[in-house]
Amino acid sequence: MADRGGNTIAQQFSTICSEARARRLDVRLCVQLAKNMRRMTNHKEEQKLIVLRKTALHMLEYGYAWLYMTRGSLAGAARPKEWSAMKLLLSGLRNQIECVEGELLFAGSLTDAGEVAKKLEKIQLLIDQVVGKFRAIH
Repeated sequence: MADRGGNTIAQQFSTICSEARARRLDVRLCVQLAKNMRRMTNHKEEQKLIVLRKTALHMLEYGYAWLYMTRGSLAGAARPKEWSAMKLLLSGLRNQIECVEGELLFAGSLTDAGEVAKKLEKIQLLIDQVVGKFRAIH
């Protein structure tokens, strides 16, 4: 990814954006996660996982790109006052998504459906907070 000046996005931001995009577009991973979720719960929860996961990965990809673009180093501009709070929310969202994916992929029968449902609720809450924060900014 490149910014307005043609410079490459800092590795910190680029890696997260690229990973989020690759995971969002990885059909095999999505199918495997959905299949594992379906084994534990029902179709409704499986669909909820698919929608929340894609939304969260979009938020991570574009949210971290926004963090890069508004980091404050362009022409001496200051960071928006919400920058640190947004980075904290996006980091929390990233951690929750990775946690749910890890449980569904690697924990197998040890995964508790109730715990996964709680984590999905937490992901929904974080998505709502990120959206709310962006609405307040723009």
